Amino acid sequence: MPTLTAADANEVKANFRKGILPVTRVSEMRRLTLQSATRVLQTTALLNEVMRKRAEFARSLEGIGRQKAERAAAKYQDTTVRLNDIRGRIQSVSEKLLYAGMARSTTRGPAESLTSGCFEK
Repeated sequence: MPTLTAADANEVKANFRKGILPVTRVSEMRRLTLQSATRVLQTTALLNEVMRKRAEFARSLEGIGRQKAERAAAKYQDTTVRLNDIRGRIQSVSEKLLYAGMARSTTRGPAESLTSGCFEK
């Protein structure tokens, strides 16, 4: 489809005033001008829509990254809490075993502490 420049439009108008061109040619020029303006508006609207969508996707992508970082930090914190809890339990059991071993060795005599409980009847 042909496009119409400003120089073409001025030439058509000048030729119409001189009586060289028929009214149909001027109507065709106006139709082409309107069609061209419509295409410009459609293209501008489409470009604005694409830019808006791009900005929306960029914000969404930032949000996803932020959420991922927050989840990782929360998981790290939960794991640290669990690890500290397990360390506390191990420390407690270790102290109980140490205490039980010391209590057992103090209740037996020196000879009894050397023999194993597996051989007792």
